[in-house]
Amino acid sequence: MKHLEPIKPSRNEQESRRVRSGQASPLKLLLISALLVAGLGYAIDDAWISGAVDKVSSTHQAELETTFAKIQSVELVPVSDSDTEAALATMRLPPEQRQQLMSELSKRVDLAPDANPAASGLRLVWVTLWDFAAADGDVVNVASAGYQSDVVLQKKPTRIAVPLDGTKSVKITGVHDGGGGITLGVESGGNPLALPLLKPGVSLVLPAS
Repeated sequence: MKHLEPIKPSRNEQESRRVRSGQASPLKLLLISALLVAGLGYAIDDAWISGAVDKVSSTHQAELETTFAKIQSVELVPVSDSDTEAALATMRLPPEQRQQLMSELSKRVDLAPDANPAASGLRLVWVTLWDFAAADGDVVNVASAGYQSDVVLQKKPTRIAVPLDGTKSVKITGVHDGGGGITLGVESGGNPLALPLLKPGVSLVLPAS
């Protein structure tokens, strides 16, 4: 019986095997890519969160206070009748308070110049708020005419409705400071207005028009 010698692969076959052995399977490549992307995303998110702290110089803070002291009123946009339902939804009121507010809004009256402003009834206006520095989780409470709502400040402006009575004032109180002071911006007549830095428990009263 003849002894069969193993057939040696040709040179081309050897080269082909070396190439195939050095290539990762598509599934393996997909898994590696996913891990790299996930790791990179985690690193970016972690860096963003750790760096998101308000940094406002003492000079800038003094300028904000000086500018606010000169403001006679903040021009707020009235809510149209067709937008009333959408406006009420931004306030996130309990059902009973929502019903009460709707009832009070229906009693709005126009007053003579010398009349008691507190008797004018309520009207809804839009208040647009944002964080003019870093979006670090600052929270404020917006209160007017006996109603209030907490707002988490974002870089993107948030618009909420508030009821405005004849006193024409909106009270904003600091609730949570994400770091470096509560940096609050509001819109007045379509223009941005940066308010003085707030601390939790400290309030500013906006004279509205």
